[in-house]
Amino acid sequence: IHAEYMGSPKMKGDWFFDERALQEYLLCCCQGDRGGLKDKPGKPPDYYHTCYALGGLSLAQNARYWDGNADTYRTVLGDPGNQLELNDPIFNISWKMAQQALQHFGGRSSI
Repeated sequence: IHAEYMGSPKMKGDWFFDERALQEYLLCCCQGDRGGLKDKPGKPPDYYHTCYALGGLSLAQNARYWDGNADTYRTVLGDPGNQLELNDPIFNISWKMAQQALQHFGGRSSI
């Protein structure tokens, strides 16, 4: 969610969450020892939280900003190879697959 929707002026980094802090939390605190992601430290990893944590990680890494020139700003912790594919935040599937589904089922490019 971008602060612009609340009537605030739009600026880079003006999201309602810190992209870097979310990545740090997910990567440092939520990884299971044997794989998967968990709700919070002390809990076991499961499929549900793995799915939604990866969605949040993709959103944090691929934060998009519009400055009139389709400017893209990304924040990826660590190696650039850690970057996840852009995820559709509504459907929690890859952006490409969400666009294909919208075209297939309704001939649309957006909701």
